[in-house]
Amino acid sequence: MRTKNVKVIACVGLLSALLSACGGGGGTGPTPPTPYNKVSFDFFTAAALDNEMIYELWVHPRPAVARLEASTGAWHSLGRFNIRASDGKMLTPQGAVIPNNTLSGLPIDFIDYDSMMVTVESSADNDTVPSASVYLQGNIHVDSLQHWFLNFPVGFDFISGTTSLFTFATPTDADSINELSGVWFFNAERTQPGLRGLDVLPTGWLYEAWVIIRRNSQRYRLSTGRFAQADLKDLSDPYSGPADTVNFPGEDFLRNPPAGGPAFPIVFEAGDSLEITVEPDPDPVPS
Repeated sequence: MRTKNVKVIACVGLLSALLSACGGGGGTGPTPPTPYNKVSFDFFTAAALDNEMIYELWVHPRPAVARLEASTGAWHSLGRFNIRASDGKMLTPQGAVIPNNTLSGLPIDFIDYDSMMVTVESSADNDTVPSASVYLQGNIHVDSLQHWFLNFPVGFDFISGTTSLFTFATPTDADSINELSGVWFFNAERTQPGLRGLDVLPTGWLYEAWVIIRRNSQRYRLSTGRFAQADLKDLSDPYSGPADTVNFPGEDFLRNPPAGGPAFPIVFEAGDSLEITVEPDPDPVPS
């Protein structure tokens, strides 16, 4: 059973723009300035993306640069890459290692650009417009030691002040003896959200909750649904019963088991677990 692999819990990337010599000519005229056209990534944490998704690096031109007036206001792509899960090394779209996590010889000079961002894109999407799923973003300051931080998203805090509570229950059917077949993010009275302190995500991202089921040495990962806020119902309920779901995220695992997945109804046991990820929206890998 295929599952996507995007987990953004607390992600910050450190980037440095490095001076790259571009070879002077042999004439007697003035030597052209050496462009800032190389960028190196040093990721604190980063996710390896599924084959259907890929990172893309973008820069935004400074409005005052005359020769870029035709593209002022538009983001310019500097290429795509993935990240190897085992060691954080950058990979080309074809899977080759990018030496030193450095994109070199770029066809720009960073001094002409005011900001940079990395988005999550569909691998099949070849347009020239960045997606709304901004993974890292920050301003370019070429004159300040060529180092700067890019944050996901700018000013967003995933962890501080966040608490979680979940309840085993099956509110979507009339059976009162199968409560270990569902998990919901509400309190015991079903009146308050179980997730507290979650910030509202920026456009281009949604939360998604997952159950991890371990049975007979097999590991299954099933989504309970994607959601924007902890006090609203999530966006899908493919496994729940026929009754209307409550207005909180969660899922009953009663029907429509996925091919290759565990038998339904699931009965949660010791060793099973939950996780919450942040996913691109729209999601290139919706299952």
